[in-house]
Amino acid sequence: MAVKTPAKRSPKQVPKHIKQAGKAGKRGFFRRFWWLFIVVPLTLILAFMGVLIYAYEHIQIPNAAPPAQTTYVLDRHGHLITTLHAEVNRTQIPLSAMPRHLRDAVIATEDKGFYHHGAINFFSIVRAAWNDLFDKQCLLGGSTIS
Repeated sequence: MAVKTPAKRSPKQVPKHIKQAGKAGKRGFFRRFWWLFIVVPLTLILAFMGVLIYAYEHIQIPNAAPPAQTTYVLDRHGHLITTLHAEVNRTQIPLSAMPRHLRDAVIATEDKGFYHHGAINFFSIVRAAWNDLFDKQCLLGGSTIS
């Protein structure tokens, strides 16, 4: 009995499913362990968020000391006339409880255009930033009374 042996095929004639069957166990590291690149960072992010939440809920922040309430009274040339020290028993009152003339005087001294620009004066902010940039120190502020 004669056994017929199959003829050898050239590599071009080998079907694709036979070629790929030999490479199935040789997948790359990233294809085999892709889930590590999702699970590990996600676990680290969740752990970090948990630590932040725990710290936020359990750390006690001390109450701030009351600010010093010493008032300096100056004359029109900027010379000190007197001081009203913090030992005086003062009571903070809302703006609405102050006399209208006193409110108008303070606002006129601090910002004459307060009622016209809605408490945000972009020109003053740009001017202050420009001067602070070129003087290389914070000399001016751009905010108004508010």
